[in-house]
Amino acid sequence: MASNVLKEHYKLNLRDFLLKNNFSLSADEVTDISGDHYLALSVHYWNDKGSSIMSKLWSFLELSTDCTASALMKIIEDEVLNEYGKNLIAFITDGAPVFSGIYNGVQKLMKSKVPGLIHIHCLAHCTDLVGKKSYNQLEHNIDSFLSMLVNYFTKSSVNKAKFIDLQEKLDFLPSGSLEILMISKTRWLKLFQGIQRINKLWDCLNSFFEGNNFIFFIHKFKFYLFSRKSRKFNRKTNKNRIQFFQ
Repeated sequence: MASNVLKEHYKLNLRDFLLKNNFSLSADEVTDISGDHYLALSVHYWNDKGSSIMSKLWSFLELSTDCTASALMKIIEDEVLNEYGKNLIAFITDGAPVFSGIYNGVQKLMKSKVPGLIHIHCLAHCTDLVGKKSYNQLEHNIDSFLSMLVNYFTKSSVNKAKFIDLQEKLDFLPSGSLEILMISKTRWLKLFQGIQRINKLWDCLNSFFEGNNFIFFIHKFKFYLFSRKSRKFNRKTNKNRIQFFQ
C-alpha cells in the first residue's frame, strides 16, 4: 500500500510544485546489512507559507549490480530530470567519486543536461570530514579507546553483567541500569547515541575500572596496539595511543 498508493499520492502533491518552482535534488547511495544497494533521492525547496526550507524524500530505489555514474544518471533522468529538470538548480551529493567526479561523475553528466546546475557537497558530510580531520590532530587516539571500551562490555557477558550490577549497587540511575551501546563509524546517529551513552555512564565507568579491572584493561589495550600489523597502526600512532594511558 505504501508503494502503490501512498507513494503516488505523496508525489502528486509535489509534482505541481516542482513544475512551477525551483528546487534542488540530493542523491545518496546506501547499502543495507544484507549488501543490497539503494538510491535515495530527496528534493529541497523554499516553502513560502512556512518561510522555511522543506526537504522531502522523492524516491528510494533498489539498485542493480551496476552502480556506475551512467547507470545512476539514467535513474535520475527517469525520476526527475525528464519532467522537472528545467527547474532544478542544484545537485547535492556526499562527495563520493561516482557522484561528484568532475570528469565522469553524475554531477558532470547532469550539468550537460541542465546548464548552470550547481553541485553542492552535502554540508552534513562536510561537517563529518571536518570532524575526522580535526579528530586526527588530537594527541591521543580516542577512536581506538572507544572501540576497546565498547568491545570490553559488548563481547563479554560477564563484564556486562558486572557493570550492570555495579550500577544497581550504586543506584547510579534511578530509572534503571544501562548497557554500553555498539558504536558504528559509518552510522552517525548510532555513533552519537553510543558516545552519548558512554558520557552518561562516565562516572560509573570510572568506578568500575578502579583497581585490578582497570589495570587489566590497560594491559590488554597495550597488547592490542603492539600486536596489530595493519598499515593503519604505524609506530607513531601506536606511541600516541599508549601515551593516552600513561
